[in-house]
Amino acid sequence: MKNLIYFIGMFLFLVACQQEKPTVTKHGYPFVFHIDKPGKNVEPGDIVSYHVYHRNGSEVTFSSRTSGNTPNKMVVPEYANISRKPSPIADVLWNMSEGDSVTVYLNLDSVKVRPRGYEDAKFMEYDVALLKVEKTDDLTPEQVQAKMKDQKEVSATLSTAKDAIQIGEGENTAPPSDNEPASAAGEPLIADGVNVLLKQYELGNLDGVLKTTDSGLKYIRMSNGNGDFPKSGDRVAVDYYGALLNGKKFDSSYSKNKSFEFTLGAGQVIPGWEEGIALMKEGSTFAFFIPPGLAYGKNGFPPSIPADAELCFYVTLKDIQ
Repeated sequence: MKNLIYFIGMFLFLVACQQEKPTVTKHGYPFVFHIDKPGKNVEPGDIVSYHVYHRNGSEVTFSSRTSGNTPNKMVVPEYANISRKPSPIADVLWNMSEGDSVTVYLNLDSVKVRPRGYEDAKFMEYDVALLKVEKTDDLTPEQVQAKMKDQKEVSATLSTAKDAIQIGEGENTAPPSDNEPASAAGEPLIADGVNVLLKQYELGNLDGVLKTTDSGLKYIRMSNGNGDFPKSGDRVAVDYYGALLNGKKFDSSYSKNKSFEFTLGAGQVIPGWEEGIALMKEGSTFAFFIPPGLAYGKNGFPPSIPADAELCFYVTLKDIQ
């Protein structure tokens, strides 16, 4: 009954505000067409190019048209390969054909952490314009990868990861408050985003955003914090999600409902963490790709981490004590 009331209310809201007929994606996101051109919907394996605006009512909080010189891109996955609920943008693209324009709505009551500026909003609105659909049936994986590399910014699938992880762009990010512990309820969103990052890392689509230190540590600054950098000897608190490159989770503070605390520079964590955490401002979020030599090396960490494993961590530096 509650779901029925929600969708009836959503229908009336969209009719009043948009004057177009709304519908719902496969995973339950309401959306409305502004332009619905004749044509076949996108299919798995297609490369789609699109622009997206994030809106809070009439206020545009992010625009891909002004954030880079090229549209976002993504390779459309199979529905069967989506293990968790996708972001609104990824989900609505399955309903679109080339030239279409839609607005898709995320009910903010369904997310744990609201983006900054949306504290009092009911919905986060995404305007999506599908510019181009490229078929890849006759292309090799290498040719698909080459097509995806013509961007100067993060691929659209990384933008999808940001939506899934519930982070924003740069200083607009709204990380959890310092007194709010990591929560198992938020872990599925984190896992979605990490899996997308891992796929793009495998395809080599993170050029321009993936940085590498002299030691071989790779990182992406997912969001900027406003605090200080930690120093050796500081006690720090972090939220983290760790996965192998195949996407298998091996550890997470979210499932423990508690942030992890340690003393930086005291040898309590792997070298990749010692170096990586020192690069973060308090309140920031990074994705780390840590080579075996900076992790658990040839011995691994049985039973969850095999020998010579490169590891991926999604880390938020919550607090410096």
